[in-house]
Amino acid sequence: MKKRILALVLALAFALSMTACGSSAPTQQDAEDCLKAILDLMLTGDYDENYEFSDMTRDEAMAMRNDKFEEGFVDAFLESLDLGDIAVSDEYKNDLAKKLLDYTNQGLSKVTYTIDGWEQTDEGFTGTVTFNPIKLYQVDEADVESMAMEYAQANMAKLQAMSEAEMQADLLTHVMDQMVDYLVKGLDSPEAADPVTTTIKVLVEDNTVQVDPDSLDTALTDMMNGMI
Repeated sequence: MKKRILALVLALAFALSMTACGSSAPTQQDAEDCLKAILDLMLTGDYDENYEFSDMTRDEAMAMRNDKFEEGFVDAFLESLDLGDIAVSDEYKNDLAKKLLDYTNQGLSKVTYTIDGWEQTDEGFTGTVTFNPIKLYQVDEADVESMAMEYAQANMAKLQAMSEAEMQADLLTHVMDQMVDYLVKGLDSPEAADPVTTTIKVLVEDNTVQVDPDSLDTALTDMMNGMI
């Protein structure tokens, strides 16, 4: 998948407002704990019950996270397919994109990170975050061509009996399904990507620590770009 597509996904998925954690007289440890809670929520969907994200309930926070990510990913993935006139149903497209969304979430859950290098600023704190991501969407064009050729050879009679449009749709859906299986199996022994080091601001105002959404979005976009 093209980097511009995943960058778009991240922009939609991680531009969340639920980045505030309450505390009286916030300390560096409060800033680190809040940042960890946000990163864990983004990467794994785990919600730290010790925090309230912008006064949201747990269900509201999780719904926002999941809805934003799913909407952005489904839209971006369907756009990247560029199916043209191939007659694949919307139901199939959505099902396929949701499978890939699940694959992406599984991949993100395997990302680890460390936070160090804290500095106090006039606005609050700045922490250095090093992500240890894995490679995602590593499918070689030759593998895709091989999947298509193998299926075509094994199902020649069936395909020849179809119209051109039906044949294209049948071949495409088979290859896409095989590609998803191929990607998911790769998570059993994922390839490590290069570490990504970035900085994230944690703002302090009115006894509340809040992860700066712009630096969070930039950090996670850099991390995701390193995964593909």
